[in-house]
Amino acid sequence: MTDPALVLPLILFAFGACVGSFLNVVIYRLPREDLSVAKPRRSFCPGCKRQIPAFENVPIVSWLLLGGRCRGCKAEIPIRYLVVEIATAVLFAGLGWTFTRHAFGAPADWIALVASLALAASCVAVTFIDIDWKIIPDEITWPGMVLGVVASVAAPPLQAPGWLFGQLVSADPTTRGGLVSALVGQHVLERHFAAGVASLVGLLVGALSVLAVGVLGKLAFRKEAMGLGDVKFMGMVGAFLGCDGVLLVFFLGCVLGAVGGLLQRLVTGDRYIAFGPYLSLGVLLTQFFRGPIVHFLFDEWPRFVQGFATKGG
Repeated sequence: MTDPALVLPLILFAFGACVGSFLNVVIYRLPREDLSVAKPRRSFCPGCKRQIPAFENVPIVSWLLLGGRCRGCKAEIPIRYLVVEIATAVLFAGLGWTFTRHAFGAPADWIALVASLALAASCVAVTFIDIDWKIIPDEITWPGMVLGVVASVAAPPLQAPGWLFGQLVSADPTTRGGLVSALVGQHVLERHFAAGVASLVGLLVGALSVLAVGVLGKLAFRKEAMGLGDVKFMGMVGAFLGCDGVLLVFFLGCVLGAVGGLLQRLVTGDRYIAFGPYLSLGVLLTQFFRGPIVHFLFDEWPRFVQGFATKGG
């Protein structure tokens, strides 16, 4: 019998590569006002404007066979196109493998997986658009907020790792201990209602936390500290990951941004930091390693600090 733990990641790797090919279109066209993601339908070479036939547009394979150059004008095809396709494929395969380790079969679990794939794909697009254009498009964040809330209501497992969801709903179907039990009579409906509430709270916490830091930063440093794109992006992330999930993402993004910004300033002298890529990396780390990171921050690290202080004393 075929092992789903092997088949699903392979299927999602191939699917992710195709999604990555589409993300390359999004990354190139979405910030440009003279282009539409939908039109022209066929991909084209930015150099000679030649439409690329299907056999030259196979994800990953075509770039390698063409040697990273347009078959028509021989213009160089940036290696980023290959990186985006491989990265998306690997992320999708990794999420599929994680899915098979924890849940397999229930419809809500599949919906949660699809939502997680959509969030990962959004992070890939946001990363490269923010690097190039220093913006995070509303076309990604606003629909993402809606999708995060709707997916959470349809699939409570999406919010299940969060602290707030655990407080809102009783874990034992025979125990009416959840805070929303008085509002919803059936345990199944209670979980969906609680997931929706947790998603909305996460959306607000994500957006308001970044907005607050931006306002305080502007007052302290007399310059823009956070853009509204970051605010909306974190609202979208909160809708998927809940309030504690989005706060973890924000923490990781700040740590990674501080390190990356320092290295960037030392190497290039550029003080501007595109925060979107670091927040996106924080999202992906949270998707894959949420439990171990939380355990390290709240258990292992305090224990290490306490032990170090005891020895020092």
